[in-house]
Amino acid sequence: MTDLAVNSFLIEDASSLVGTALAAVQSDLAAGDLPLAYLATGEDEEIRAIAARFLGRQGRELDADEIVVTAGAQAAIASTFLALTENGGGIACDALTYPGVISAASVARARLHPVRMDEEGMDPEAFEALCRRAKIACVFLMPSTQNPTGRRMSARRCAQLAEVAARHGVVVVEDRIYDFLADESTDTGISGFLPESTVLVTGLSKCVAPILRVGFVAAPKPLARQILAVENALSLMVSPLLTRVAVHILSDSGFEARLARIRRGIAERATIAHELFPQLKPEALQGGLAWLELAGGWSADAFSAEAEALGVRVAPARFFAVEPRGAPEAVRLCLGSVAQDDVCRRALEDLASLMARPPRGPQILP
Repeated sequence: MTDLAVNSFLIEDASSLVGTALAAVQSDLAAGDLPLAYLATGEDEEIRAIAARFLGRQGRELDADEIVVTAGAQAAIASTFLALTENGGGIACDALTYPGVISAASVARARLHPVRMDEEGMDPEAFEALCRRAKIACVFLMPSTQNPTGRRMSARRCAQLAEVAARHGVVVVEDRIYDFLADESTDTGISGFLPESTVLVTGLSKCVAPILRVGFVAAPKPLARQILAVENALSLMVSPLLTRVAVHILSDSGFEARLARIRRGIAERATIAHELFPQLKPEALQGGLAWLELAGGWSADAFSAEAEALGVRVAPARFFAVEPRGAPEAVRLCLGSVAQDDVCRRALEDLASLMARPPRGPQILP
């Protein structure tokens, strides 16, 4: 089975990078240089300083005191939602969003408000209308690569959304998990326009591997303290074993080389996906996601079932819809989740062939 449903970047093996870091941590442990006790607040300065540089890759300078370390990006989102909605208020997000946002809002017992989307993601006018009729505590956005559609926001769109958020006192939660797929630049997303009330969240599951459950929140200090209080209540601390591994990886010159290889690999696969599905816009494929809108009478569930019968797993749109009954007939493909280029190409070719023929009629049972 070729799995294009779960998004990870197995296109580039991280075993050597992680193994080298683990060996270094084992050496630290043997030398007595790794604490075995609970860490007090502030004693994780090394990983927070590294995280500040990592999150500041796109041009925003961050201080270690603005960083909260979490047990992965999902924990970063959940802790942030819990902190920001404790006094009431809902969470705005794209009508189609990362499923972890839906589950994190549920855990926070906060209402999730889906907002209409266009080709750049969240529609500013729809966001404005929502803020006028409902109490919104925060808005969740993914400017660099919107999951599941792969859409990217222009600087103009980021400025428009920042203006709406500022006017209504809404905190922006900006997911930067896919930023590593872009070369370093001055593109600072929403935070470049609204730094005083933007929270950045990211983690190492995509740029390294899901096995490394280390995430980061960057926020203005008052917000960072709120989020840290929630994170401490949930997990007390992230294991220094994991954070030290993260320190070694993020300090390794091989890490940047790995990111460059992933970018090249995703660009090559994006070219293949565009050749087989010309309706897909090349710029929306650069984040490693392909949002395939179905035609010819295909429903998302029927297409997913037939694809799996062919040996290819894809994710139907209802997985990402805040309101599943309104989900479009579309599926998400993850271009980096398969290690071998030839296996990925064959899977995409099988999907293109499947889409080109009409769906089978309903089965008649005796």
